[in-house]
Amino acid sequence: MLDAQRARFPATILFCADCDRDFGPARSGTLGAYFVCPSERRGKRHLARVILDQGPAKWWLRRERECLIFQATLSPLAVLRRLWPGMQAGAYLLISTALLFLAIALWRFASLVLPNALGHVLGTIVLALVLWRFLDILLTNVSITFTTRFPANPIRSVFFTLVAYVQIALSFALVYLALGSGHFRKELNGASSIFFSFGTITTVGYGNLLPTTNWARFLVTLELVAGLAFLAIIIAVVAGWAASSRREEGEYPIDDLR
Repeated sequence: MLDAQRARFPATILFCADCDRDFGPARSGTLGAYFVCPSERRGKRHLARVILDQGPAKWWLRRERECLIFQATLSPLAVLRRLWPGMQAGAYLLISTALLFLAIALWRFASLVLPNALGHVLGTIVLALVLWRFLDILLTNVSITFTTRFPANPIRSVFFTLVAYVQIALSFALVYLALGSGHFRKELNGASSIFFSFGTITTVGYGNLLPTTNWARFLVTLELVAGLAFLAIIIAVVAGWAASSRREEGEYPIDDLR
């Protein structure tokens, strides 16, 4: 009977994704708790976690670690902080939002005024930077909301998340412009692409601008999915107001969890 229960409910283990190391079985009832990794990798104190003794659990914990690495080293904010020490997240969000509006205007300028070759080069650079910011929004907000910590200031966290939500819509507006008017029923310009993008991400869909090709429909579907995922992030942030930080509660010595 006991063996059948163990087969049905997998054991829990002490696992560190940073070290990719299993520290053995964990005490019953500690699933999800964080503990201080005893290996002190590279001389830095870091946290590990009690997870199910299953391959998927280890795989997802490694993906959480990759989100944290991106947030700390590869996101645009992390890069700017190395160039501009002390840059605050609020200033970065305001600047990046203004730059997204500027990118949409610049795209129209490049397509209407500049020669084709130069316009394509400039447009490609702008689009690559916007896609980098879009990836940053998704990975960083998922990391902050579900992996890293309970927000120190919940209202600030929700506000920043809403700004990021607006930036997703602006990013898709630029992608629609890059795709071109031939993929939609009516001609696109900066204002109509922004209006269409916000109507799509909020699932309002006024119908004044319709995608007519598979590529356009794919992008609209992708924006809808991203918008719904971000709503889940916002709800998780708000729900976290009444909760305590898993990390603050979970920094146990490893011997307490064995």
